[in-house]
Amino acid sequence: MKSTLSITALVGLAGLMLVACSGTSDTVITQTVTATATSEPTSTPITTDAQLDVTAAIEVALASVAGVAVEGDLTDEAGRSAWSIEVRDPNIEGIEVYVDAVTGEILREQPERLSDLARGTLPALTAQEGITAALAAQTGGRVTAFDLDREDGIVVWSVIVRGSGGSSEVYVDANSGRVLLSEPAD
Repeated sequence: MKSTLSITALVGLAGLMLVACSGTSDTVITQTVTATATSEPTSTPITTDAQLDVTAAIEVALASVAGVAVEGDLTDEAGRSAWSIEVRDPNIEGIEVYVDAVTGEILREQPERLSDLARGTLPALTAQEGITAALAAQTGGRVTAFDLDREDGIVVWSVIVRGSGGSSEVYVDANSGRVLLSEPAD
């Protein structure tokens, strides 16, 4: 119960950040969040039509499951747009966390087999840092998937970025942050 309430507060904060960073006058509603049974309710603004970006979805998943994000994609979960975020926990086990892409609500968690690469030594860059590098190289797009991969013997963050001209797969060296390649996605 405590982690669910913390996640709700984090999601509200992510929504507030989205409104503050957007620079537009999106419609804002207020959601009441109660931190504990003995505390006073608080109000957190959330946007009605904002879709969580991948980094916000990763933050929500990591607030629920301690560990490191190693893979994720935008998917459909029971008729709802959701981020599927695979987390490697401290015991080197995989947990897949489904985060509603509109509300930030955790829809479910389930064990997931990690790839050999994700079970090995983790790279210097987090998924969030790899995503940031990919978006800097592919401006004007939105991430729809990411994963830890190997390209020509180099450990990379493979990031799918969808823009107005279609989707591109951007390979970011997972240790240096250097963009190695950007090509049309399959």
